[in-house]
Amino acid sequence: MGQRRISIAWLALDLLLVGPSCKQPDPSYVRLDFKGTLDRSIQSIAVDVLLGSRTDTTSFAAEDGGSISLPVSAALEIGSGEGELAVSARALDEQQGILAKGVGSGQVTAGQTTSVEVWLFALVQDAGPDVAGPDAAASNDGAVASDEVASMGKDAATVEIAPSAASGGAGGSWGAGGSALGAGGVTVAPGTGGSSLPTTEPGEGGAGGAGAGGAGGAGGVAATTGGVAGSVIAPGGRGGVGTDTGGTSGIIAGAGGAGGTSDTTPPAGCKLSVLPETLDFGPVPVGTASQPKAVTATNLGNGTCSKLVIYVHDGQHFPVSQTPCSGQTLDPNHSCIALFTFNPDLVGPFITDGSITPAEAPPTQFFLSGQGQDPTPQLTMNPTSVDFKLRDVGSVASMEFTVTNGGGADTGTIGVLLNGWPAFSVVNNQCGSASLPKGGRCTFTLLFIPPTIGPGQVQIDAKSASGGKATSFASGTGRDYAPLNVLFAGTGKGTVNGTNLNCPSDSPCGISIERTDPAALPKVELAAQPDGSSQFVGWKGPCSGTDKCSFVMDGPKNVTAVFDAR
Repeated sequence: MGQRRISIAWLALDLLLVGPSCKQPDPSYVRLDFKGTLDRSIQSIAVDVLLGSRTDTTSFAAEDGGSISLPVSAALEIGSGEGELAVSARALDEQQGILAKGVGSGQVTAGQTTSVEVWLFALVQDAGPDVAGPDAAASNDGAVASDEVASMGKDAATVEIAPSAASGGAGGSWGAGGSALGAGGVTVAPGTGGSSLPTTEPGEGGAGGAGAGGAGGAGGVAATTGGVAGSVIAPGGRGGVGTDTGGTSGIIAGAGGAGGTSDTTPPAGCKLSVLPETLDFGPVPVGTASQPKAVTATNLGNGTCSKLVIYVHDGQHFPVSQTPCSGQTLDPNHSCIALFTFNPDLVGPFITDGSITPAEAPPTQFFLSGQGQDPTPQLTMNPTSVDFKLRDVGSVASMEFTVTNGGGADTGTIGVLLNGWPAFSVVNNQCGSASLPKGGRCTFTLLFIPPTIGPGQVQIDAKSASGGKATSFASGTGRDYAPLNVLFAGTGKGTVNGTNLNCPSDSPCGISIERTDPAALPKVELAAQPDGSSQFVGWKGPCSGTDKCSFVMDGPKNVTAVFDAR
């Protein structure tokens, strides 16, 4: 029986790509439409999202714990940001094994909804080579042109099976480019199931048709002894799954997917591997072409893989540079390469899928990705800010800065300019006469030598002759210590007290007071206390009279307290 269809349409799965300032007031939504043809149960779908330079990950599963059938839709709420969105999805089984992969892309605009179509392509299972079963007539008449390879799997129909009908003639488990047919079979179009028509001649098989477990006819129809064909995956690909019971007369009896083996020991055949599975070109300046990169196709089977067809979904931005593999025949354990370049025409991420298809087996999929880069110099400076905090007047503090060209062109001569407090200066400047290539970097050292007390800052600009600019900031505070000395005079005795100060007349003392801001100099308050045989006569220095002595530490201070004997 077929899988249940579970509607997950417009379920907000997650709040993605939220910046540090939290969710934007006008969020965007992305509708993900997952499509494809799989013959295995999907337990969940994992989704990776790339928007600009930010990435996020989410996943979803059926709410009732059941399986998911394709097609199905879901929604993502984008917390912040807009621009080109790239999506990579993986269909997972109960053990989190990957059943299928797919990619999609779209343009996200704040406050609007974007639809992104993601086709999930089944990973090739190691189910043996494609050969005709003992009772089947194998045909290549249903093969398709190479330019149709990518779309055929999308057009395959998934159908339900009608119960209680006589089974058709026995079919083979693998169609070698065509359907497995019993006596009195029928013509089947790519992407559709088989049907029975009263005819005296064997019909042509649809591409890739097959029965389950070696019995393509097990899903036959009752009108005659005709077999069935499944949905098309690729020219000569694996055929549709048959069912335990046949359909009624004239009813489609099989669904697309990978057929079973004709016996427990698969015969020899073509088994194609393509590595790497994902080829990343990294950042490439807009309007230029990357250096070619290669994928390698290897025949791991015991039979030949012939007439290789190379296909890339986005051939505009990822053209085939050289095609040594195209049209080739690979003997067992032999390899060939296909070279691709990345030619971005916009700033932002690009991702697409491709495949290499032999005549004897389904496509083997791979992915291509890259980042379109601004073709002008793009300077960055690290650190972006530094605080030297409190530093004594005349002392030296330093910090090394690094300037990096992350853009798509050379910088030309770089100048480092300071705008602010003269306490800051640049030394060891490797950037002053440098021209940085793409990805190049240079360094300079910033000194902080405060000449006076007080806070200050400076703006640091690294400017390229080609127009790039990076800016950082530095700050710091100059500090000193003003001395305060307490002296005594007269014939009597006493004590002078103040903050952090307690001086008896027989032991004159002093302290140093920290100063960091000329606009907020520290204030001092002193009090005189005579002993029992003396009296306080008054102050000398910044104060006079016999009341408390208060003054601002605008410089070094000497204060004298006069005590006379009674």
